[in-house]
Amino acid sequence: MPRPRRSYSPEYRVEAAHRVIDSGRPVREVARELDVHENLLHKWVREERRRMAAAGNRVADAAIPMMVAGNLFLLRSARSWSGCGRRSLNRPRASRSWKSFGVLCGTASEVSRFELMAAECAGFDVTRMAELLGVSTSGYYRFLQVRASTEVSAQVQRRRDLEVKILAHHRASGGTYGSPRITADLHAEGERVSKNTVAAIMAGLGIEGISPRTFKTTTISDPAAACQPDLVGRRFDRGRPDRVWSSDITYLTCGEGEMFLCAIRDEHSRRALGWAVADHMRAELVIHAVDRAVFVRGGRCRGAILHSDRGGQYTAQATAEACARHGLLRSMGATGICWDNVGAESLWSTFKHECYYRAHLRHEARTNCHS
Repeated sequence: MPRPRRSYSPEYRVEAAHRVIDSGRPVREVARELDVHENLLHKWVREERRRMAAAGNRVADAAIPMMVAGNLFLLRSARSWSGCGRRSLNRPRASRSWKSFGVLCGTASEVSRFELMAAECAGFDVTRMAELLGVSTSGYYRFLQVRASTEVSAQVQRRRDLEVKILAHHRASGGTYGSPRITADLHAEGERVSKNTVAAIMAGLGIEGISPRTFKTTTISDPAAACQPDLVGRRFDRGRPDRVWSSDITYLTCGEGEMFLCAIRDEHSRRALGWAVADHMRAELVIHAVDRAVFVRGGRCRGAILHSDRGGQYTAQATAEACARHGLLRSMGATGICWDNVGAESLWSTFKHECYYRAHLRHEARTNCHS
């Protein structure tokens, strides 16, 4: 006696279709569980997918890798069934469960299906794969052309141009510049780019700037010495060279013992005019640096202000006599206020982080100072 024809409500059809769509299970398995014909369930699934596509409700992208993996598994299973990859796809459809395969591929994006075809084209017929995956062969070959094309989008080209320029600036700085200074250089060249973008590109290239390190205190005041007034008032750049000179002493780590560096910097040109290196911090160290700076200027520096902190080397009588001999006016900032001598502090930051800390030989610091 023939089996009576059953009637299914629209709600039941949608629910049954989603059992396949949401879980990724084979249609045959779900049809057996619901006691409905496999072909009928396939029809419901196709109708539901078309409805979802029309409404714009695509399956979440997170499911795509799983679906592509399922397609790959079924393609390779087809090869094992016949023992010959290309002929297996040309066998009659009734001998394999290609309909459940079609359900799996329905949730994957078109690009994912093209990528699957490109990965398996050596073992399977392209036309048959396109039919089973629900895509066109013309679309597949167009995908291959785009992927192999040497032309890139404007966004990608823009990023590549920035990579070249950022690398050039980083190398020109000796590997010391970070994203803020490279961004400033790019702005000076007319590039419109943010510091965050430069930082992201540098991270992708595996390059970075030099970071600050700790320091050792070298300012030792003489409580009995007479300190000079502050003639600068933090107005370091007075519009032309040789109006304000700044000076300070810093400590350098050396493999053969302690080493101290004193420098004189012109606050307008920011040029280091004179420097001296010694294994002590006596007044002679400062006097030697001052004599070198005066020599560089050819003695034409009378009236220039020599600004420093209140260290004992600068308040010493010998230093005062040397300044008077060259016509320099002494000026001193407040004790413990680094902003009063920010020019010299900036010089040490640049010198140490870009040159000294990167030296590997024991005598590198002395070589850099005298070069």
